[in-house]
Amino acid sequence: ENIRLLTEYDESLQDLLEVTAVTIYSHNRAGNSLHALAPSGAEPSVVPLEGAKNPQGLRMAFQQKTPLLVEDPVRFPCPVLWLPMSAEGETTGVLEFRFASFGRRPDENARLSLQHLANQVGIALLLLEQRQLRDEILRGERLGAALELVSGIAAEVQGPVERVRDNAVRLQQQNIPAEDLELARQLRNDATYAHGVIERLVTFGKGAPA
Repeated sequence: ENIRLLTEYDESLQDLLEVTAVTIYSHNRAGNSLHALAPSGAEPSVVPLEGAKNPQGLRMAFQQKTPLLVEDPVRFPCPVLWLPMSAEGETTGVLEFRFASFGRRPDENARLSLQHLANQVGIALLLLEQRQLRDEILRGERLGAALELVSGIAAEVQGPVERVRDNAVRLQQQNIPAEDLELARQLRNDATYAHGVIERLVTFGKGAPA
């Protein structure tokens, strides 16, 4: 879904502002980095937010929450505009625009429009992240319910298995034929093993997320 948005923005801006490329950099909190969204199956480009080798303009636009236009033919083959993406007071990433030539640069009105677009992308990313988090919580709740069910079933059969095991032990203590004694021994061993499995299921179910 992110890539579909990116493709639509890229195609619509090519003719309007002579934009040759649009890149969405999404903020990854865990890795303290910016991830350039890539087509499905491709490895995303990762830009750490710390370290001397980072693209300075991209990092500055994100950390200082400031739009930055770079027109430096030594460093870049075309003008580059970095716009921080904001949503609910949080910077969710950076939207990068590359223009066709140094003679073509966005005026103030165009920059304001692009900044508004960047914020809309930021809101979309935040909503997607919240939806993914909600889906993870729902999966966790379903898993917890399944574990609770398994634990309940295990607790129900725990008592009968214990009685089978205890009866097998008592049979072994009786004066019974050797063949029956061997059957009682196997029954005790099987019941002891089943009881251990049931105990683990009950314990595991009790530790399921609430």
